[in-house]
Amino acid sequence: MLQQTTVGTVLNRYNDFFVMYPDLESLAQTSESELRKAWQGLGYYRRAANLFKAAKHIVEFGFSEDEEELKAIPGIGPYTASALIAIGHDLPALAVDGNLKRVISRLFRLSTPYEKGLDQEIRNMSKKEFARILKEIGPRVFNEALMDLGRSICRVRKPLCQECPLSKICQASQVGDAVSFPVRLKKKTKLHSLALLRFICLHKNQILLYKKCKGEWLEDQWELPTAMIKGDESLTQYPKLTIEIPLHECLRTNITKYKIDNYSESRKKTELLNDLPFYKKRELAYFSLQDLPHTSTASLKILKKLGHEFS
Repeated sequence: MLQQTTVGTVLNRYNDFFVMYPDLESLAQTSESELRKAWQGLGYYRRAANLFKAAKHIVEFGFSEDEEELKAIPGIGPYTASALIAIGHDLPALAVDGNLKRVISRLFRLSTPYEKGLDQEIRNMSKKEFARILKEIGPRVFNEALMDLGRSICRVRKPLCQECPLSKICQASQVGDAVSFPVRLKKKTKLHSLALLRFICLHKNQILLYKKCKGEWLEDQWELPTAMIKGDESLTQYPKLTIEIPLHECLRTNITKYKIDNYSESRKKTELLNDLPFYKKRELAYFSLQDLPHTSTASLKILKKLGHEFS
């Protein structure tokens, strides 16, 4: 849950999630669609799919203390495997997250780029530079201490070097160039503007949604029928709007590299299909506002903005 999601956002969902799924068995026995709905609001839904696959795998084959065997479990990569070893089992390993990379790269003024090789270099250090301290104070304590140091003191833009307990041995702090580490290669992704029109098709207090296809943004989620007013010509998952419609107040959202202006328009289903034949080939269904399936966040925000109540 905490991968690329803030602690505050996770705290709002954490307890409710464990009420629904108190153990691995209950998680493995649910459906992926139900799990995605329970995950709604946390974003990056591929993590929910991976969590589901991992639960099924562990229930069937058991849980390992070997890092390489852990990486064979669906959804578990190098970071999660090392975190499970170090923090879960308290065995020697470094859980190389963003905070830990920042602290160690500054501590040793590592020139290896953040995006190319830094993770592995730091993991190798667990067997050399950090072998003794991992043994003395324990991997769990050491990893959590470095993560917390990165979160609270060794910050990205304004590190509090004067408050840091490692400042006397930190090479970057001694030189005065802590903010230059870790070395970054990537430039910020430029956001592209996109304008979309979302159609509100109501019938007997039910809302018309369509299901996103595999390979599209938010695959397997449901969304309001949408047309592209202007934007990226290479984006083919939305049909182009070819009719004149007056645009009213918009709602702004972001997804991947796009900054999106969302507009809305009430429409009958028959009119929608006439204007946008694209949706004749898509899975369409009406849903009660109180019993929506796993619906895209943008669609939910638009419905809420328009005064529709849903649970």
